[in-house]
Amino acid sequence: MARLQDLSTELVLGIVEKVLPEDIESLALASKYIYQLAMPRLEEHRRLRKEYTNFRNSVNYKPNHWLDPGGLLAELLCKIVDDASIGHYVKKIELGLLNTGAKEGWKPDEVFKKQVNPSKTRLRQHLKTNMDIIEEVIRAVEIIPTEEVDDWLHQIRRGNEDPVIALLLLYTPKLHTLMFEIPYDRRDSSYLLKTIQRVAGQGPAGKPYLSHFRNVELNFAEKWESLDFVKAFMSLPSLTTIKTDTLYVDGRTHEANSALLPRPSNVNKMSFQGGCLPQSVFSEFLRGMENLNAFDYSFRTLWRDMEYTPTFDCTAVISPLVANASHTLERLKLGPVDIRTSQIASLRGFRALREVTFDTSRCLLVEEDSVADFVGVLPVSINRLAFRWHEVGLVDGLGRLTAAFVGLIRESKTQLPHLRALHMSTNDQSESDALFEYLAGSDETMQINRLLSLNIQGPNGGGEIAAWADNVCTCGEDCFGNGSH
Repeated sequence: MARLQDLSTELVLGIVEKVLPEDIESLALASKYIYQLAMPRLEEHRRLRKEYTNFRNSVNYKPNHWLDPGGLLAELLCKIVDDASIGHYVKKIELGLLNTGAKEGWKPDEVFKKQVNPSKTRLRQHLKTNMDIIEEVIRAVEIIPTEEVDDWLHQIRRGNEDPVIALLLLYTPKLHTLMFEIPYDRRDSSYLLKTIQRVAGQGPAGKPYLSHFRNVELNFAEKWESLDFVKAFMSLPSLTTIKTDTLYVDGRTHEANSALLPRPSNVNKMSFQGGCLPQSVFSEFLRGMENLNAFDYSFRTLWRDMEYTPTFDCTAVISPLVANASHTLERLKLGPVDIRTSQIASLRGFRALREVTFDTSRCLLVEEDSVADFVGVLPVSINRLAFRWHEVGLVDGLGRLTAAFVGLIRESKTQLPHLRALHMSTNDQSESDALFEYLAGSDETMQINRLLSLNIQGPNGGGEIAAWADNVCTCGEDCFGNGSH
């Protein structure tokens, strides 16, 4: 049987040169002979991997202060077109799309300098400029209509990076993560948005653009109606995680049905840090979330009423989640200003929920509400509860908190049979210390629910109280408690 090492040196070197970056290391391990021949390619592979795997062009509010290896997105695009293997190294792109006009360093009519080994350089009769290469790229992309080509070229020539990043996404086949920031100056059209919409809309019969794309993090100015961006990315079959600091649309003019996705989404992790969205749009937006596993909803104001006053309704958030992800959602974080038990009654509709975090101004759920009622609305599947509050309670708030948490520990023993961890976090260190001392210092409290561990944190630290069962020796006795066995 013929073996790879039986081939001539010339053939093996030809294979080494042609193999994709993700396979070169495996090929080199085939034998010592192959490894020696592949050594120059391996060294180049490691250099390119270090240089391009995480591509970043953050501006840091300083003109021409770039952190990416090439200095310009257009230059990176030209390098990838010249050497397609470079595109395979780009796995993560982090961008600040702050440039809509020409800036220092961008020379569209300059002859592109090939990045090749001098020993392999051949005499070239036809030298191409940066714009020549980019024009060929645009004309080769079938999802860009012919009538749009001149407009794309005009925008790139003047330094607009929005269409350049759109092209880069199409020429980086192993890209899995994109993080980008949109500036405050509103634009009439986004080439990136149009490109994502077209890739998502072409269906399985189209070219497999962005087939490895998994994660996107969007940072918008409030002026942007970012819902269209979010919808477009969520429509990509490969996308699994989406995070945005702002989910915005003008609730007085937007029609709810325009938020519908064209098909069910494969996104399983979703996180929103802020936004302005009408309730009806939010409800429609969550339709099709059939694989949602984690939902982090941290903003204090989600939508605004006709008087443009910030409002929040937990029921309007939880109910659509229950309707679409009742059997898949395992982790939920809610972050309005305050939450009352009556607002989260629909939590009982979840069947797989394991972790719930309440991030609020005050811990009203246990400080003022009935603990029995609160525990009663939680699914029995819960195994971790976390409370984070940012304001010190009333004068007698500490007494209420300690009594309420003891009641929660007691109720959970029978009502939440799978609960194993209770996390409490407050911005007041003295409040945190007092809670810890009370709960840790009471033998009775420790014995109420022997399977439950506690974690109590303040801004300067905290402590953990291990479950009683964790301190029990295999003999069944509390051997670790008195230091004997």
